[in-house]
Amino acid sequence: MSHTMQYILPVVLIILIGRRIFRSIGFQKYSKGRLIFRVSLVSLVAIILLTTAAFHPVSYLFDFIGMVLGAALLYWATRQTTFENRGTDLYYRTNIWIELIVVGLFLGRLVTRIPSFIGILNSKAETPEQMRAKMESLRDPYTGALIFILFVFYIGYSAYILKKAPHALNPVQQEHV
Repeated sequence: MSHTMQYILPVVLIILIGRRIFRSIGFQKYSKGRLIFRVSLVSLVAIILLTTAAFHPVSYLFDFIGMVLGAALLYWATRQTTFENRGTDLYYRTNIWIELIVVGLFLGRLVTRIPSFIGILNSKAETPEQMRAKMESLRDPYTGALIFILFVFYIGYSAYILKKAPHALNPVQQEHV
């Protein structure tokens, strides 16, 4: 990897993550298409990760723990969700603490994994087997648990919003949905 890319890639990643974080805190505009896309994309990635976990069956235990914790967070979030009509648009949000927990989980794990990623990117791979071994060292059960906390939360919360939002609209707005 060139020296320029070593600096550009982290900056681009930080900008994309920062943008996503700021968009996920506070009221979010209801967009049925965006929510359906999010549910579809995250579900597809979750299925792919679950099928690849078959090579490491122990990881299913941590994935399940992540799913249970994600469901608990989801339950709490659905009880705290509020809807707000602004003109002809509908906005929704959950409790700020739930939003901060979700963002904190993601950022915390990302920050703890960055040194490992940088070490692998800077290392010279002598053989494909050595590179595969280095990449495999990045896989750990805690990351799997965290990923499934986030997957269950985002899939479930998006599905919840898709189900409840039409009922939160004003009667005039419901004609346009």
